[in-house]
Amino acid sequence: MSILNRIDDRYAVEHSIDRQLIPRFEPKNGNECARLLLLLERPGPGSVGTPQTGGSGVISQFNEDVTARMLRAQLELADIAPADLCITNIVPHVRSARARVSDEQVNQAEIEMGFTRLLEVVDAIAPLQNIVLLGNKAKLVKNRLRDARPWIELHDAFHTSAQA
Repeated sequence: MSILNRIDDRYAVEHSIDRQLIPRFEPKNGNECARLLLLLERPGPGSVGTPQTGGSGVISQFNEDVTARMLRAQLELADIAPADLCITNIVPHVRSARARVSDEQVNQAEIEMGFTRLLEVVDAIAPLQNIVLLGNKAKLVKNRLRDARPWIELHDAFHTSAQA
């Protein structure tokens, strides 16, 4: 099991969250060996659960939802290899397996919970050089992240969802 997934296992226990509501990291990506971290808002419906419940169980550009397909296309255009990449969310979980993820607004308490976890994730990625903040919710932690980890370059970008 990867260090990053162990961080999320601990997060689930600490915050009394069903572990299936937190997608695992894509095993085809570099993750702990990544140079680039993509930070999104909250898991999408394609990443939560299991194939039996309609989700992959991983946060991935290889999922079959619109956001993943658009992200995959952008990564291919930018010639970013999966080995150089880690993808996560500022809020790593959904509130319920039945929730329509697009209807869930991220709140400040969830961002606070997620920020501490984010720093653990960042620290576990040894060669990390850049973080791309995808969407307005991810950008809410930009200044704090810059203060906490000033050696990492931060970049803003639009979210890859169809709504963006």
